Amino acid sequence: MNLIKISKELEKACLWILVGPTASGKTSLAIEIAKRADCEIISADSLQIYREFNIGSAKPSKEQLKEVKHHLISSVSPLKVLNAYEYSQKARKAILDILSRGKQPLLVGGSGLYIKAVVDGLVKIEDHSETKREELYKELSAKGLPALYMDLTGVDPEAAAKIHFNDEFRIIRALELFRLTGKTRKESAKTAEPFKMGNFIFLGLNIEKQLLYKRINDRVDSMIKDGLLEEVKKITEKYGFGLHPLKALGYSQFVDYLKNIISFEAAVTSIKTDTRHYAKRQVTWFKKEPRIKWLEVTDDNELLLITAIKKFTEKKCQ
Repeated sequence: MNLIKISKELEKACLWILVGPTASGKTSLAIEIAKRADCEIISADSLQIYREFNIGSAKPSKEQLKEVKHHLISSVSPLKVLNAYEYSQKARKAILDILSRGKQPLLVGGSGLYIKAVVDGLVKIEDHSETKREELYKELSAKGLPALYMDLTGVDPEAAAKIHFNDEFRIIRALELFRLTGKTRKESAKTAEPFKMGNFIFLGLNIEKQLLYKRINDRVDSMIKDGLLEEVKKITEKYGFGLHPLKALGYSQFVDYLKNIISFEAAVTSIKTDTRHYAKRQVTWFKKEPRIKWLEVTDDNELLLITAIKKFTEKKCQ
């Protein structure tokens, strides 16, 4: 497609977006929606995009991948560190490809940052950002997290006020952004380029907490039964312990087990506990997004499917 035609197609098209916490049922629901509504799925998951990280990332099964065409699953080497901006460029390209073939793009995932990057845009962080991040982690070791938080308060007080003083990841990222751009997070956000499509339709899966936690525990048990530990062993034997994706849930705990830092039982307990905490953070993120229409998850999967398709198709895209 030429650029003019792409621009016109985007003005008429819409992107369907399905979000929710881990283990809420996004994958199975998305596949059923895709089969009935002629969609192709774009994964918005920060771990599923890496090759060889299969069981712990809860990738769709081989059978599911045959049922519906997926994009950005197992598409990046685990040796590469992919940031949200780079992901957004890949996802936008996939959306254009799907539209060019007359299909409906369906963005599915639990990474709020990745989804925001696709829809609203993010500031491009230059290639040397990894060096800057390494410098910040060295400062963290030398000065401690309270000192870094005070530094952030000095250069970007508005961002600091929205970040807990113990949130190491967000403090590091906010300082990294300022040191790379010389701008506050709010100033940088103004330079992000939103995706210019006709419409975005957000649906979110709202699931009762106890049911969600049970699903998480059951899924972790299934992952272990399916060979998660063996997967981690295979990856570490091939690449060592330094891969960025090995810091993710389900992998970092078994890395500690393989290093004899914690017991097998402690690793399993930690995966379940940390995944529940992660799901809680996902819900908090998505609840702040006013564009999301929430669907209640029940045992009636057919009703959920029909309701989701109805919500997605209420507003004409073309």
